[in-house]
Amino acid sequence: MQLVSMTFLMVFLPLFVGLYWLCPAHGRKYLLAAACLAFYYQMQPRMFLPMLAAILLDYALIHFMSAHALGKSQRHFLVLFGVFKNIALIAVFGAAGAMHAGEVPYGYLVYSVTSIGYLVDVYCRKCPAEKNIASFLCFSAYFPKLAAGPVITGDEFLPQLKAPKPTLSGAASGFSRFVRGFAKIAILSTQLTSYYTALSSQMAQSPCVLAAWMLALTRGLQLYFYLSGLCDMAKGIAKMLGIWIPANFYYPAEAAGVDDFFSRFNVTVNRFLGKYVYLALGGEENGRMAGAINVMVVAMLSGLWFGIRLNYLVWGVYLGIFILLERYVLARALPRVPVVLMHLATVFIVVVSFAIFSGDTLSQSAGYLAVMFGLSGAPVYHGNFLYITSANLSILLIAVISSLGLVSRLDQLLKGRHGHLRALLGTVFTLLLYLLSVSMLIY
Repeated sequence: MQLVSMTFLMVFLPLFVGLYWLCPAHGRKYLLAAACLAFYYQMQPRMFLPMLAAILLDYALIHFMSAHALGKSQRHFLVLFGVFKNIALIAVFGAAGAMHAGEVPYGYLVYSVTSIGYLVDVYCRKCPAEKNIASFLCFSAYFPKLAAGPVITGDEFLPQLKAPKPTLSGAASGFSRFVRGFAKIAILSTQLTSYYTALSSQMAQSPCVLAAWMLALTRGLQLYFYLSGLCDMAKGIAKMLGIWIPANFYYPAEAAGVDDFFSRFNVTVNRFLGKYVYLALGGEENGRMAGAINVMVVAMLSGLWFGIRLNYLVWGVYLGIFILLERYVLARALPRVPVVLMHLATVFIVVVSFAIFSGDTLSQSAGYLAVMFGLSGAPVYHGNFLYITSANLSILLIAVISSLGLVSRLDQLLKGRHGHLRALLGTVFTLLLYLLSVSMLIY
């Protein structure tokens, strides 16, 4: 049972949410914990016990670490053990996934990163240790976030589990958010994936300049709608339960600078890297050179978040170079550049980056770049490319418009002046989007 499936949509989610609302407030965290375990078992029965063991080990480490009888050196050993255990999970399963060597636990990356942050926060006494094992299970294995995030922190999630109180307005807003996320995947990401696959075949057989540019653009859009769709679903479900979790994407296509792009793309992951890597390494405290190195380390890890592949690492390095230029070389000049030009330059830089991201190997990415910039002798376009693109033009236009948040701006415009009209249009839009998404999933 996947998050984007009829079983989850028509059976698991309504049954769980219904029981959750009927359950007394003090028992809801236990029901949520049971739902998280049931969902994971349905997803991967063979990996259920290993992941449960990893969660219980982290719970034990946090429990012992918070004991007053322990000395500083003992607490230091426990936090290091826990952090290295989770890093080992990321490295081992990341490598296994890259080499297609066996089954990889669902959500291991989000779980491991979340646990690392919580272990460090408890060790530094920035967050109290959670004593209730059901609450800890909900925090570690909250099932909607395991696929792609957001990466949540203990201090923003755990206090809400004491007595969550869902409301009708929150449930309506959450359902709308869930449907938007569901539609991003069922409609946009799925269709963009088909178009991207066709472009990849085109580039392998008869490349052309426009196909290379469109391939990079489509890959970026497909990745954005897939990941942001999963995160919107997670946030929407949380709202239906009376729980707040942070957004993980904020219209990265509107970024005015690569640094700004990183602040809008995979937000909670970059927040984690900034707090637990960049600041832990000293930030800029040891000088500009040390700060530049730390920025590059974070950029590389941002790339490796998508998997252990050299292309992803180089993708992070490429974008990291532009962040360094913005912060250390062009910091005084950029404020004088018109915002429109900053937007256009950022789109250009990011689209080129997804040519690097798209390749299975660096040589394939280099081939894409050579075609994009007219260095391979390939034609600008040919008939097959025009045929494929014309068949997908409508979904491309919808994707571009959706990535710019124009619908959200219209919603905000109506919010203050035409509240009743906004509510009516919003309800109709959500229901139509839901029906269209379900039909796409079925057919």
